[in-house]
Amino acid sequence: MASAYTYEEALPIIEHLEELGVQVAIVDGNLGSGSWNGVKISEAIRIHNPAVKIIHNSTNYFDGPCDADFRKGDNPNLGSDISAVVKNL
Repeated sequence: MASAYTYEEALPIIEHLEELGVQVAIVDGNLGSGSWNGVKISEAIRIHNPAVKIIHNSTNYFDGPCDADFRKGDNPNLGSDISAVVKNL
């Protein structure tokens, strides 16, 4: 497991996702104050590690690559729904 809070923090991690055994990435599209770094992170994951499944989880519309899209606040069962998607990926 790894986490990043900025695009700059995410890049070195993205390059090693396979080594880390990461199969699923949960990305907030609006990562950072007023930024869309999550979109850039998802695009980099898709380029460097296309086998990694991307789950988008944000309060805003997401215009980046993802395999599942969950909006924060819209779903009271978010945790269990994400778990169900991960099991089926």
